Order: sequence, then structure tokens, then C-alpha cells
Amino acid sequence: MNNSYEYKSTSLPWIKEVPKHWEIEKGKHLFSKMNRPVREKDEIVTAFRDGQVTLRKNRREEGFTNSLKEIGYQGVRKGDLVIHEMDAFAGAIGVSDSDGKCTPVYSVCKPKFDINPVYYSYLLREISRSGYILSLARGIRERSTDFRYKDFGNLYLLVPPREEQNKIVDFLNVKIKLIGEYIEIKDKQVQLAQEKIQMIIHNAVTKGIGNNKKKKDSGIDWLGDIPIGWSVVKNRYLFKEIVDYAGSEEFELLSITRNKGIVKQSETGRNNRSSVDKSGYKVVKKGQMAYNLMNVFMGSIGVSNYTGIISPAYAVFTPIDKAQVNTDYFHYLFRTSLYLSEFTKNAYGIMYERNRLYFERFKNIYSILPPIEEQNLIVNYINEKIEEIESYIRVINKQIEYLKEYKESLISGVIRGKINVTNFSNTRSEINV
Repeated sequence: MNNSYEYKSTSLPWIKEVPKHWEIEKGKHLFSKMNRPVREKDEIVTAFRDGQVTLRKNRREEGFTNSLKEIGYQGVRKGDLVIHEMDAFAGAIGVSDSDGKCTPVYSVCKPKFDINPVYYSYLLREISRSGYILSLARGIRERSTDFRYKDFGNLYLLVPPREEQNKIVDFLNVKIKLIGEYIEIKDKQVQLAQEKIQMIIHNAVTKGIGNNKKKKDSGIDWLGDIPIGWSVVKNRYLFKEIVDYAGSEEFELLSITRNKGIVKQSETGRNNRSSVDKSGYKVVKKGQMAYNLMNVFMGSIGVSNYTGIISPAYAVFTPIDKAQVNTDYFHYLFRTSLYLSEFTKNAYGIMYERNRLYFERFKNIYSILPPIEEQNLIVNYINEKIEEIESYIRVINKQIEYLKEYKESLISGVIRGKINVTNFSNTRSEINV
């Protein structure tokens, strides 16, 4: 790579200067809009926001709205430039890797002469990333655009020499793949660290701290052996349900998440629906516990560090004798896979998807009960280990963000002609991170 370009100014709103020898042309002079008929064997092609255009079955089948009648569907061929008219602002632009069909909301384009469509998919996604396509919005949906072929056709695009387009595509394909591999490694490190947290919690709350504890049969098949000196007690002897409605009082709205337990709903990013009458919501006080009747088996249970209100579809409960129960210990215990499985078994309803774990069933589930001194030690141990591992995860996540920012910066620099890659040899090379 070198930076030997000479530049010329442009009047384009999304780029101030380009290499002097690059041309500028409207999209309609470079691409024709295709309107091919659909063949019987054609399967659905989808343009995803990460720039991949492929058969829907290659990525995922769920989450799409399927038309009963495929009115206006059009044929797509491998190598076509495909633009999602409503999602182009978010990067749903790319070159199809498959033959198939797509909805009329896509613009399917074919080069009019010898240009590299992959270069233009990179270029259009860069223009999208700059926010320019969003600025052209005429759509009625929030943060959406109606970027039709006419808009694309009137958009001025950069035209490097064809050989240079190929070099740019080869360079970016290699570099993006390499960066993606780095990110996958980092993602795996985060995943393994999160799994380690779960393993530490599970072992601590069910076996205690250290490996030298003698075990005894708990007497409950699904619990197995527990350390000598620990008890197994039904929840009815440990907890009582609290039903305290908000009425006319003002409280902060709380929510129960699968990952963290009870949090302020303002921190979840969800709409708090402030206009909804909350007089029937349940009050949960700091130190009390609660769970989502429907989603408890997915981890929606925990101790509250706040006083606030939660949905009427939640159960609130508190220790009968605080001298023998550390709620933080049970926050960890009830979120282990061991207990989530038992919650599932005890839930019931008209259909499986609507099953609920009512408190009447919850209070008959057995809990492992270490002496309160050990509960306290276990909680402190878990908290220390979690902070240690989460600190490591934060470092890895920063590295992932750096890699993503580096990728975007690299794409932008190469596509805009700020980085000259004409000497690129199409070989893998290391990236210093």
C-alpha cells in the first residue's frame, strides 16, 4: 500500500475530494434495473444489514413476513447488486451470491459495462454508513428510507479504473475476513469467560468453596449430593409471598432480566409505557426477591437492589427468617441450570409456551441451605470472581470494538481513495491490534 494519489475536489455532499484520476458518474449510467420473471425453482433471496445477499435459508428462516401471494416478486442472479429500498440506510446492500427471487421492495441491478459490482456494494454501504442515504429519507417508518432505484440512479458514484476496483475489492475481502476471524476469537473468549462465571456460581452454591468438603446424599434425586452440614429445605419454610400493590403511590419501574435479575427498566432500553395505569403493579422492596411467572425458567429471577414496582405477572417473596437466609446466595442458586430445569418441571398452563410457575408450586421446591456463615462466604467469593472475570471481559469487549472501528475506518479509507491499495498482492497479512 502507498498514499501516492493526487486529489481533486468534489461537490458531492458525502465526500470532499477523490483521487484525481477517478471519474464520477450517476448510478443510472453504471447500472440497469432488472425486472426478471421468477422461475419455478427460484428460492427467496434476502439482503441482510451486514451486506450479505444470499438465500434466506442460508441465514435464518424465522422473523420474516411471508406473502401468501408473491405478487411482484422478481428474479435475482448471482452477481447482481441488490438494494433493499427500505433498509438501505442500515446497510442492506450487497452482491447476491445466489440465484433466486426477491420481493418488489428490492432494486436488483446489473452493471451496464465492465465494472466490479462488489466495489459498488462497498461504496454504497459506505455512503449509507455516512448517513447520507438516511438524509434522503422519504419513508413513513421511523429511521427508515424509501431509497428507490430512481434515487440510486441520481446518486453520484465514484468510478475508479476497473483494475483498481478489483484491487480494492481483493484488499477489503482479505482484510475484512482477517478482522472477522480476530473478532470471532475474541467473541469466543468472552463466551468462555461467561461460561466460567456460570461454572463458578454453580459449583459454589451447590458444593461450597474448596474441593475438600465431604458430601452426603441430599435425599432429593435432582439435587444429588451436598456438603455435610448443609440442609435441604422446601421454599415454603424459607420464603413467604408478598402482595403489595402500588395504588396511587409513585415508584420507579423495575424489570427482571435473564442476565442480571432485577434492574431499573430505564436501564434496559425498553419503552416504559409511562401512560399505562400502574396502580395494580406490585411493590418490591430492596432486599426482596421476585420472578417472572412465565420466564423464570429462563433466568428471570433475582434479588432487588431497589425499591420499585414490577409487573403484576411477577411473584414477589421475602425471607421468613433473615437470620438464616442471604438473598444474594439464593439469587445465584435460583439462576443455576439445576434450578431453571426444576422451575420448568413445576410450571403449568393451558399450553407449554404459556406455562407459569405459580408461587404455590415454587414454595414446594426444595432449596439447598448452607449455614448462614457459609452463604455469606459463598456470596463474597462469587462476587469477587465475577468482578475479576467481568474486568477481563470488558478488556476483550474493548478490543472487539477497536477491531470493528478499525474495519470501518479501513473500508472508508480504501473506498474513498484515502488509502492507495494498487500494490496490494492479495496475500494474507497481519493486523496490529
